[in-house]
Amino acid sequence: INLGLAGFVLSALSVRFLFPSVSMEGRSFWIVRTLPISFRSVLWCKYLIFFPPFLFFSQMLVYFSNKILQVPDFFLFLSMANIFAISFALTGLAIGNPSQIAVGPGGVLYMLLSFIYLALMFGIQVRPVWYHIINHQDEIQSKLYFLGAILLTFVVGLLPLEWGARKLGKREYA
Repeated sequence: INLGLAGFVLSALSVRFLFPSVSMEGRSFWIVRTLPISFRSVLWCKYLIFFPPFLFFSQMLVYFSNKILQVPDFFLFLSMANIFAISFALTGLAIGNPSQIAVGPGGVLYMLLSFIYLALMFGIQVRPVWYHIINHQDEIQSKLYFLGAILLTFVVGLLPLEWGARKLGKREYA
């Protein structure tokens, strides 16, 4: 539950601060367009600017909330790994969507997609975590679930960046 709430907080923060980062360039985006770099590079630069502070905040949020709740170390480290993946994916999803503002249809779509991602991510991990609780083992037995979570994270984090670069390349700027 703690990780779910942290994921929802990150979704809300990313729709507010990361999502409009490309559209905030406004009319001055023509300057970026004249640079001899690709839109993919522009989006990756924005990604690399926003990801470290977003990751730091998310790691601290999960770490301190788990310490307050006195969560066992195994679940603390699992939560930290999960929030790393969630931060990676939500940053890519937000930066790769060059919509206008967070309160428009694009922002609503972003929130919906981020909630779907979080639900899938937690759904994938229910069985391995339950198995760990029942058997009292220190490692998750099913590597297939882990691989599924990593694959989902890469798809959600990287595909929107590619899609956003293509969409920016097709836009007309006056």
